[in-house]
Amino acid sequence: PKYGSEVIYHSGWNIYTTLDIKMQQAAERVTEEFLSEYDNKMAQRAAEKRKARGYDVTNSSVAVPKVQCALLAMDVKTGQVRALIGGRKFRESQFNRAVQAYRQVGSAFKPFVYTAAIEKGYTPASVIEDTPVVYVNDGRDWRLGAKTTDYLNGIMPEILKDPMKVWVPENYKKEYHGRVLLRKALELSLNICAARTI
Repeated sequence: PKYGSEVIYHSGWNIYTTLDIKMQQAAERVTEEFLSEYDNKMAQRAAEKRKARGYDVTNSSVAVPKVQCALLAMDVKTGQVRALIGGRKFRESQFNRAVQAYRQVGSAFKPFVYTAAIEKGYTPASVIEDTPVVYVNDGRDWRLGAKTTDYLNGIMPEILKDPMKVWVPENYKKEYHGRVLLRKALELSLNICAARTI
């Protein structure tokens, strides 16, 4: 926007970047290999499902959309970006998932939670309870309502419908592991453990 595309493309300027061309090429090669393999597996699974449902798949290929990706490799000491991938093929999609996609931080935030806990005295061997819990908003803050979801049976149904009053975190697969080490909670990305640690 400052100089215009005419100046940028025809002025003969030298533009310097922190990208490492070898890292960039390796990142592009590895992500394309991995994602192509993944796409093939998904197409095979889709064909198997269609076949199991009685469809003829001998002369037809099942169209499965290609997955996309984003990758950012950064030097943690300097903050310099060494490799950046915003998608698979620029000709197919100009949307840069690395810098243009807005998404919730999700599990990417968990290492920060556990790092703060370690700074406060936790260790990777600290034990955290991975069992269902209920948090209730008392109007000022979220408080632990109960260490079991049985607590919900005593709450009026209208409260349950309001996510601003009751929060019942769940693990992704809705499985609970009981007492686990902090390092295992991070490794398995357990939502309950992260919520309890906060």
